[in-house]
Amino acid sequence: MSFDPNLLHNNGHNGYPNGTSAALRETGVIEKLLTSYGFIQCSERQ
Repeated sequence: MSFDPNLLHNNGHNGYPNGTSAALRETGVIEKLLTSYGFIQCSERQ
């Protein structure tokens, strides 16, 4: 899995053409993943 820092700063919404449901799902997974890593705090802007 390759994460683009630019995408993360954009909340990743621009990276998911599937719609809000997919974006929210991915955001939740990313949030969980990154919370343990602690390098994506701008993801919690929503």
